[in-house]
Order: sequence, then structure tokens, then C-alpha cells
Amino acid sequence: MNILNYSFFETNEFNFKQVYDNETFFNEVNFKHYDVILADFSNYRELQKIKNFYNGYIIFLNYVCDELYYKKALYIGDFCYLYSEYEKIILRLKYLRNKILKKKVIKFGKFIYNFKTKHLYHKNILIELTKAETEIIDFLLSNKNRYISKIELIENCDYIENIDSIKVIISNLRKKGIDIINKKNLGYKIKKKE
Repeated sequence: MNILNYSFFETNEFNFKQVYDNETFFNEVNFKHYDVILADFSNYRELQKIKNFYNGYIIFLNYVCDELYYKKALYIGDFCYLYSEYEKIILRLKYLRNKILKKKVIKFGKFIYNFKTKHLYHKNILIELTKAETEIIDFLLSNKNRYISKIELIENCDYIENIDSIKVIISNLRKKGIDIINKKNLGYKIKKKE
């Protein structure tokens, strides 16, 4: 979990990037991915500026967190804690770490796929995949609730040479035990298994 700390909070339980000024803060948010931002309430205006494009969690910290501060914090962010609530802040960060980790790993059938490492496992054994196979698995799992057309696969996968090669790649994935279903005029989808 990547944490950007724009507050006075200190802990040894999590690693984070500490920033102290507005310019560094905006550079970090604009050019790097952070799952969580810890922000002192005095930086509220800076956080308002990123509200429309930042996708992670924002935790406001303050020395006072009455109803007014709490409402303002929740308008932009997700949580508001007092600096003195150290244990609550740590518990929230642990909860978010587990929640974010679950989003990066998906289980389907007897397989586990890690979106971050792009690795596929079957019964804890790494399955060797070509770059094109990895791209197709990644894209199908990222869009697991809908069918993906061949055109969409070509547009979103760099290692697929042409439409005809998609059938071959899908066939190879099926040989590895991945249950990919095909519906005419709709496309491909990984079958969900319990």
C-alpha cells in the first residue's frame, strides 16, 4: 500500500512518503500512484484541488475533530481522526491495506491472479504465460462482469498481433485449464466458478 503523508503523523508500522510543502504534494499526487493520503486538516484547500481526479482514500488528521470539521473532512475525504487517536489511525490503515490487497488479487476457479505482479497461480504453482496471454487474462479479469469483443482486446492489448491470433491465444489459455466462454457477437468472458 502506497501512502502519502501530508500531516504530522508518525509511525514505524507503515512506510510512507512524507511531504512538507504544497509543490511537493502536488508533484507526488500528479505523477505517482498513492492508495492513501494522510493529510493534516490545515491542508484542506490543497486536498479540494485533487478531489476530482484522485482515486484513493483520504484520511484527515487534526487536533480538533468536532462536527463541523468532520463534515468538511467527509465532503472531500473518507475519514477524520484526532492525532491523539493513534490506535484508530493504525487500525484504519491496516484495514485499508487488506482491502486494497484484495483488489489486487482475484480468485477464480482454482486459479489466483495478481494484478500487480501479473502472475497466475494454480494451487500455489506459478503458471507460465506469454505476454499476450497475460494481457488477455488481465483484461478479461479486469472486466469480469461483461463480454469482451475481439476488437476491444486488440485495442487494449499490445502483444496481440491480429484478430486471428486471439483464437489461438484463447485456445492456449483453455489448455491451461482456464474456462473462457465465448458468446457469438458478444465476445469472451472468464467463467466464474465457486
